[in-house]
Amino acid sequence: MAVLDESVLHRLIGSAQVMHDQLTSLAELSVRPYISIEVVPASAGANAGLGADNRE
Repeated sequence: MAVLDESVLHRLIGSAQVMHDQLTSLAELSVRPYISIEVVPASAGANAGLGADNRE
C-alpha cells in the first residue's frame, strides 16, 4: 500500500516529464491486485503519517 499526501501531486520535483513518468508508473502499478494507492486529501489537515516512516 502507498499513501500519498495530496500535496505531492502538486509539487514539481524534477521536470514535468519526471513527474509524468512517476505518475504513469503509479497508475500502471495500481492495477495489480496486491497494490493499493491512496491519496490523503489536503482537507484532512495534519495526520499521523506526516513526516513519519510507517513501513513495517
